Amino acid sequence: MGKVELFAAMVVLPMLAMGCGGDDPKPSPVTSLCTGTEQKCDGNALLTCADEGKAWTVGWCGESKTCTSSAGNPGCAGVKCERASRSCSGQKVVQCPDDGLEEAAPVETCTSKQHCMAGQCVTTACTAGTKLCGWKTVLSCDGGSWNSVKCKSSERCDPETTACVARTCKPTEAQCAGEKTRAVCNNDGSAWVETACKAAHVCTDGVCHPKLAGAKTPVDGGTITDASGASDAGFIDAGKKDIQLEAFDKLTVTRSDTPTPGPNATVIDFEFVAAGFSSVTKMVQITGDKGLNKLEIQIAPTEEFTTGSFTALEAQAEDSAILMNDGGNDQDKVQWQFQAVDYTLQLTAFDDVGGRIKGSFSAKMGDALNKGKFIYLQGTFDIKRTN
Repeated sequence: MGKVELFAAMVVLPMLAMGCGGDDPKPSPVTSLCTGTEQKCDGNALLTCADEGKAWTVGWCGESKTCTSSAGNPGCAGVKCERASRSCSGQKVVQCPDDGLEEAAPVETCTSKQHCMAGQCVTTACTAGTKLCGWKTVLSCDGGSWNSVKCKSSERCDPETTACVARTCKPTEAQCAGEKTRAVCNNDGSAWVETACKAAHVCTDGVCHPKLAGAKTPVDGGTITDASGASDAGFIDAGKKDIQLEAFDKLTVTRSDTPTPGPNATVIDFEFVAAGFSSVTKMVQITGDKGLNKLEIQIAPTEEFTTGSFTALEAQAEDSAILMNDGGNDQDKVQWQFQAVDYTLQLTAFDDVGGRIKGSFSAKMGDALNKGKFIYLQGTFDIKRTN
């Protein structure tokens, strides 16, 4: 469970009184909105009951997980393919569902004069200079045949310019566009999609919720504002925020085809994408990329100031994970091409503000697109903690 872009806050979400409709502009407040350790999903956020039923703790599942209650136990489940992505299965275009929780399914069959490429049916005979967008891929006709260039993990193919451009936002991420408006990033990261909150509701930390009757100021006496600057009397800063980490000083990985790095091993110095610790899911998550290479490390469960080892043999542990893509294959068929099956993660430092979060890892990585094949990683990370 858990994910990188996880933000924790306490929001008071009073329920409607019995008999009142969801659009009632004057819902009656209740004394408790949840009980015990109750959890539920709100978009791609996992809400956990807190403060003796007076508040919800909000944790975002992020890009590679989806909040789901399908099994009767709400939580952040790993996706089986990249949300809404299109890829090829022979002459068929297959599309991943919006939540990524089921395998990609056929949506189009290419004709005899076409072939499937990067989730697009393209004419086999093409005109030189023609350019198209596949899924996160630029397709161009050169000398009568198609070439493809994959965009970086933080980019998308812009259909207007037919070029790789930086994403506007991270898919499924949510924020408040105003006191009464929620904005959610769409599946390709090209735009924020705004939705008005229901009547008598306000937005805090990307969640629309009813106002708390009688709550004029936060419990600490301060003024709480959301990202848009809009204040909300129904927001209580009742707990510690999740830890967001600055760009790491080091995320260096040696990749090899054998357990002990040989002469053909390569060293990759990853660049920063995201890093943080979620107090909701008790996970340290680190994400970096370098060209078409993308690496994600998930270390859980752990606590602030705690160090230790996390090990799995011939099976990916339930919470910790090491995941990688290298851009060498059509990875839209799976979320991550390489996933650790044997690994040891060492968290050697988890300091206070101003200190470091450091560690090392080694892993045998299974290839999801080439069953029975493996690569091997050895790496270290070093990040300064800023809050």
